[in-house]
Amino acid sequence: MIETLVDSARVYYDYLETHGLGVEIIRTKSFHFEGQRLYIFLAQKLFSTDSLLLRCGGREFYVGDEDEIVLISYDEQKHILLLEFMIPTDLFKEFELLSDLKFLVKNVEHFFANANLTFPSQIPYKLCEQDIPLDRLSHDQARALRSIFSSPLSYVWGAPGSGKTQRVLFESLLFLIKQNKKVALIAPTNNALELALKTVIKKSDELGLERSLFLRLGVPSAEFLTLYPESCDSSALDKKQLSLFSLGTPKERMEQACVIAMTLDGFIKRYEGLKIKFDHIFLDECGFAPLIKVCALCANPSPLSMLGDHKQLMPVCEMPQKELEKHPRAKLWNLSALFLESFFELQEGIFEQKQLRLKQTKTAILKETFRYGDNLARLLDEFVYQNGLKGRAIESEVYYLDCSSLSLESLRGEVDSRHISPKEIQGIKTILSSMSGSYAIITPFVKQRQALIYNGVPYDRVFTIHGSQGQEFDDVIFSPVTLHYHLSDSSNPLALQALNVAISRVKKRLIVVCDVGFWQNRPDQFLSRILAIAKRWER
Repeated sequence: MIETLVDSARVYYDYLETHGLGVEIIRTKSFHFEGQRLYIFLAQKLFSTDSLLLRCGGREFYVGDEDEIVLISYDEQKHILLLEFMIPTDLFKEFELLSDLKFLVKNVEHFFANANLTFPSQIPYKLCEQDIPLDRLSHDQARALRSIFSSPLSYVWGAPGSGKTQRVLFESLLFLIKQNKKVALIAPTNNALELALKTVIKKSDELGLERSLFLRLGVPSAEFLTLYPESCDSSALDKKQLSLFSLGTPKERMEQACVIAMTLDGFIKRYEGLKIKFDHIFLDECGFAPLIKVCALCANPSPLSMLGDHKQLMPVCEMPQKELEKHPRAKLWNLSALFLESFFELQEGIFEQKQLRLKQTKTAILKETFRYGDNLARLLDEFVYQNGLKGRAIESEVYYLDCSSLSLESLRGEVDSRHISPKEIQGIKTILSSMSGSYAIITPFVKQRQALIYNGVPYDRVFTIHGSQGQEFDDVIFSPVTLHYHLSDSSNPLALQALNVAISRVKKRLIVVCDVGFWQNRPDQFLSRILAIAKRWER
């Protein structure tokens, strides 16, 4: 098994290296040094801080929390990256800032080269019936809580708003905190990790728990650091904050905290140095977590509970399907965490498995969402979930703007592309004046995103579907552009999952901007059915 994991990392790394993939030059506006600290003003948003490096004088210097160059903070609002140098700064009068995902792949290889793995078999700490807060949980949520504490490996599946995080995960963590247990909270991305942490810390605040019981390792976003400094790694805090909260040394912080939170890549990088035996591990957004990285969690002999929605996006793998068929071991990057038991049972036989099978993984399904009205929930159940999903007794706010007759006179840039819809861009611009607070424009196409930004839409508000993963917004404006088999055609299960991701970013209002007639002529499409329950946007 170890050989398969190590070889998978090597094959994937070699493919990325050979095809020039995994490396992106990060555009910068300016930079300046203050002593050993370097302030870099970025011209674009960073989607990850786990894979940064500086290229200077023919050499590459990786940025981390224990390396020659330490990442102190990243302000995602002002787009300022702060680094601190443990080496002389004279060389860095000129440099390139890059994101190198190959570095993370190499970390995976090194981890498994020295790892001992065991399939989760340890029985969780016993949960008695009187420990279940039935006044705070629905029937399905209480059943999910029982499943987590009755099996070494469990999966809680639920649509957005079904209470996976706010109810089931929080109550699980609360129970283990009361037993003074050491718990790891893991997520595949920084966004997903902080979204889960914000939720559970807010809930713990209501009960008067100390925020220092939660420790977020790695570099927090500026927003998270401002809201929850007591829950941040001391390396992310300045001296004033350390003094104000009396948080102690990193070792003392680790001992004080019950819930240690980090990304999957952070776990892989830090696990050996942490020297902690976790009593329970929780993996959030497990459907988006690559199987090969999740196998690393099995280095810790404890129960593993996964929460997520496998009807949304699968892990991102840069290798196309035809290359995966040539190099089947690389499929471990394409499969999700939910294939964990199959890998331990079948090992290389998993590469022939076509469907997800959960025999040893105890599964609980949350069939009620408290975010969506029943109108949208039943539509999602018909097309996506097919498990009896129900929503609230009110209707979700769903609107459409028909852009088919809009003028294109004010648009700039390329308009003759099947992956760009100029009229949808024009329609979105008419809506933006009434948008405030938390909103996003989501589209399946990279070219449409680029065209929106070129035409004055704030770039930090525009996302591809994959780029929006792990985030939530009060309002989502969706720009489908066209019918595309791989991205927007609901007859393709993978495209349907992508559409589900776009819809599930919404907390309050969904606004679809499109050529309504085009979609109405395709009545079997998911988007056509959404338009059928939508009201005309007239604000």
